[in-house]
Amino acid sequence: MTVALAVLPDVTPAAPGLQRPPARGLLLGGTLTAVGLLLVGFVVHLAVLSRLSEGRDQAVLRGQFRDQVRKGTAPVTLPLPDGRPIAVLQVPRLGIDALVVQGTTGADLAHGPGHRASSPLPGQAGIAVVAGRRSAYGGPFAHLDRLRIGDLLTTTTGFGKATFRVDDVRHNGAPLTLPPGDGRLQLVTSDPAWTPQHALVVSAVMVDGQLQPAASGLPAPTAQEFALLGDPRAAVPVVVWAALLLSLSVLLAWGWQRLCRPVVWIGGAPAALAVLWQLADALARLLPSTL
Repeated sequence: MTVALAVLPDVTPAAPGLQRPPARGLLLGGTLTAVGLLLVGFVVHLAVLSRLSEGRDQAVLRGQFRDQVRKGTAPVTLPLPDGRPIAVLQVPRLGIDALVVQGTTGADLAHGPGHRASSPLPGQAGIAVVAGRRSAYGGPFAHLDRLRIGDLLTTTTGFGKATFRVDDVRHNGAPLTLPPGDGRLQLVTSDPAWTPQHALVVSAVMVDGQLQPAASGLPAPTAQEFALLGDPRAAVPVVVWAALLLSLSVLLAWGWQRLCRPVVWIGGAPAALAVLWQLADALARLLPSTL
């Protein structure tokens, strides 16, 4: 009697290490990885890393400004290029001793307090406006709401040292009416700290120092100079760095499945951190400039 043996298909499961995830799985995994990295990285950047970046920039810019004052080349005329060191601001009550740069965009205020380009320099006739961040990038104006009438502020510029006395603290940014030739300094930030809804403005009148003539040739005010506005120019870098982060995350997910994992970790982690740093910095520039 002939026995017919059926030929059965090979159902032996493949070794787990040889299974290859579909492309859709890699894309999903990479996307989830990118989103997770971005959320964690952005919070860490705003709370910690941005402070370190601002502290480094302050040290470098202060050294440049100190050298300019010593040589007599500190700026005394406007307009000036954004990012240039122009003054040192000291607020004893708050422990502020900060280098002020030119410009008030989000990129400018990442270096420290910034001087509004359409206003005179501190010590000149008129209203000199200095904006600063409340929370991120060191938060130099974190406690600006603690200033009281009568507190003193000092600025050091190419003109020399000037002292101002606080005479007004307001939360609506309403303009002030000044007598002719009055010298005034306004410090501006956002309020509340992490959920800005309006501007906090501290005004101080000059009480000591030689008042300089009003500045000439000031540029017209622009929307980007005012508090609570982000920098729309950061949208393009955000898209570019986000695309790079997604691509890198997909590549790392693929390498994690196919290659030696320690090698992927050692090679991929530094690249991911570098891209994440740039993306978080660009996203921060989209937020209100005084956040």
